[in-house]
Amino acid sequence: MKPCASRLVSDMSCLFNFAIESATPTNAVAERSRSMFALKLFQCLEREGINYVVVGDSRNYFREILGDVDIVVDPKSLVEINHILVRFCRQQDARIVQILRHEQAACYYVLAWIDGADRLRFLHPDICGDYLRRGKLFLKADETLTGRLRSADEQGNSFYTPAPAQGFIYYLLKKIDKRDLSDEQGRYLSSQWKKDAAAARAQVHRFWPEREADLLAQAAETNRWENVRAELPDLQLALRRGLRFSAKHFYLELKRKVDRVRQPTGLMVALLGADGAGKSTVLARVEQDLAPAYRRTKRYHLRPHFGLDSADGPPVVAPHSKPARSWLASIAKLGMWWTDYTSGYFIDVLPRVIHSTLVLFDRYYYDLTVDTRRYRYGGSRRLAELVGRIIPRPHLIILLEAPAEVLQARKQEVPLEETIRQQTAYRRLVSEFSHGHAVNAGQPLHKVVATVNQLILEFMAARTARRFGLARSEPRGR
Repeated sequence: MKPCASRLVSDMSCLFNFAIESATPTNAVAERSRSMFALKLFQCLEREGINYVVVGDSRNYFREILGDVDIVVDPKSLVEINHILVRFCRQQDARIVQILRHEQAACYYVLAWIDGADRLRFLHPDICGDYLRRGKLFLKADETLTGRLRSADEQGNSFYTPAPAQGFIYYLLKKIDKRDLSDEQGRYLSSQWKKDAAAARAQVHRFWPEREADLLAQAAETNRWENVRAELPDLQLALRRGLRFSAKHFYLELKRKVDRVRQPTGLMVALLGADGAGKSTVLARVEQDLAPAYRRTKRYHLRPHFGLDSADGPPVVAPHSKPARSWLASIAKLGMWWTDYTSGYFIDVLPRVIHSTLVLFDRYYYDLTVDTRRYRYGGSRRLAELVGRIIPRPHLIILLEAPAEVLQARKQEVPLEETIRQQTAYRRLVSEFSHGHAVNAGQPLHKVVATVNQLILEFMAARTARRFGLARSEPRGR
């Protein structure tokens, strides 16, 4: 049987530290904020000799970073970025928990660390070389890097940004091709336009016919983007028509998409435990804490429900009050569950995992083999266990366990003896899975949540390191 996760975590050679004591809380929080972390990353890129610019609206980066940090680098440097980030994270007591290759020459990173108030924090650098989308080349990195400028604050912190016209066209291309342009983004574009209107106008005419180019120029000049928003689909179409088709880029784009299917970047986690373990409460907190590490999140109760949205229904208050079904009805139920878990996985769960979703299950099929009476199963236990071996397995199975007396104090839906039996059965079940872990649910809630978060992030970090060969990243000789 596996030891409980609190001991497992303490034995791991991980970089997360949930008890930072080296600085006062105020200074530590400021020192490990997202803005300071990003500034340290920019300094690291400069020490490593990387030619870069931060694109997009970075005017508030010295105070606050709310979204992704978009960075363009010299294409020759892209092969080094993964290993540079590994070394940077080692220095900053952080981890790379996710890498999404969302374009041929672009990777979206999720860096995680603990700030000075023991809060889990994330930074999302989106680093690319040439600007490619859907296999078509929009802008070469060399153009975006040409004439770069240094932005600085009064404390001497600084980073590189593009020349105004280059920053304008990069951001405009991105917003038009995504058909997403808010008022705030329009204000940023207009501010860049006015710094070098002639050069920005020339860039616009490179990518659009005269009518569309004039529409965009007028919007940028007057900071009135309503007409542009109304014509976003047509502007996107005109932009894409003007881009050359490349068989090489088409092939690389197809290969990238196949790789994303072969190696999904989402995660499927099942939380198990007897009544009173706090599964629903813990899952809600975990979903909230880890949402920034994924594109989206999704929670299921027990089953995928064939990919249909299904309400959980009223809470079960007397799980053993009804008699077991007949043998025939139990076998039929087993067949329905197998169909649900299998078809629901391929129809609904797997596509979400491919698209970088954190999928969380409150209970899973294996509960049936532990507590047959709750599900009124009157068939063969061996057959139920066999079905459990041929349904899709979660990436992680986490058991919340606590002394039976603690669970009984929280919920008394079954006798004490039954809670003890279930605890033993759950431990034996989880010990059979290579990625099964047990967490002491008798601790305060915030500690239980922190331990579950850490198990998930450690799994993600290890998987990312394995896929991208990050474990081989060693400091280069100077």
